[in-house]
Amino acid sequence: MKPNRVKQAIKAGKRVVGTMVSEMRNAEVAYILAAAGMDFLMVDTEHSSVGVESLQNIIRSTRAAGMVPLARVTDNQYPFIARILDMGAMGIMVPRVNTAEEARSVVQSAKYPPLGQRGFGARGVITDYESVTVPEVINWVNENTLVIVQVESGEALAQLEVTSRVPGIDVALIGPNDLSISLGIPGDFEHPRFLKAVEQTFEICLKNGIAPGVHTSNLQLVKRYRDMGMCFLMYSTEARILLDGATKAVHELVGETGKAGKAVY
Repeated sequence: MKPNRVKQAIKAGKRVVGTMVSEMRNAEVAYILAAAGMDFLMVDTEHSSVGVESLQNIIRSTRAAGMVPLARVTDNQYPFIARILDMGAMGIMVPRVNTAEEARSVVQSAKYPPLGQRGFGARGVITDYESVTVPEVINWVNENTLVIVQVESGEALAQLEVTSRVPGIDVALIGPNDLSISLGIPGDFEHPRFLKAVEQTFEICLKNGIAPGVHTSNLQLVKRYRDMGMCFLMYSTEARILLDGATKAVHELVGETGKAGKAVY
C-alpha cells in the first residue's frame, strides 16, 4: 500500500500544491495536472454532480498518475465519509465543521478502531490488491488518511482553538466564500476581517500542530499564504484553470477578454 505523500509532507512542514476537480470526469485530467507538478487532487462531491462510479475512476487515475486523491464530502455524516474512503480516497475534506464535537465525529467516521468507529472495508482500490492482513490495513489507514476540516463560519473560527486540538485532525482549511458570507463581507477576500480570519487560523493551527490552508482561485492570495508559511495550498479548480488559460490566450491573440468572469473562490 502506498504512503500518503501529502500527509507526510505537511507533517514535515513541507509545501504541497493541488487543485479541486469540480466539473471534469475524464481520467486524463489527473495525468495533465500531475505533469504540471501538482501533488493532489481534491474531488468535490459537495457542490458538483460527480457520482460514485466517476469518483472512483478519478481516484484511480489520480493514484496511477502519482498524485494523492482527496475528496470533499457532502456532509459530516458517516455514510458520506466512510464510503468515499472505501473508494480509495486517501483523505477527506469535511465542510461546515463548527465545533470540536463535530470534528471528533469526522475522525470517528474516518478512522478504524481504536482511533475511530469506521467499519472495515479493505477493497482492492485501497490495498492495490496486495496480500495484507486486517491489522496491516487498519494501521495503514489510520496512519495515512488525511483529515481536513473546513472553517466556514464565524462560529467555526471562534471555536478553532479547541477544534484544532482534536486528535486526528490534520488540516483546518478556510472555506473562503462561506466564511466571508458569515463575516458579512461576501466575496471580499481582501477585507481586513477576512485577512484577520486567515491570520487567526494560521496562528491557531501552528500553535496546535496542524496545518492551516485556504482554497482560492486568486494566485496572488495563494502566494501570500505561501509566504506566510502555509504548506497546504489548494489553488483554483480544474475548470477555472482551463478557462483562465484559454481566456488569456484569446485576449493575447485577438485582444478580447472572452466571457470569463471573476473567480468566486
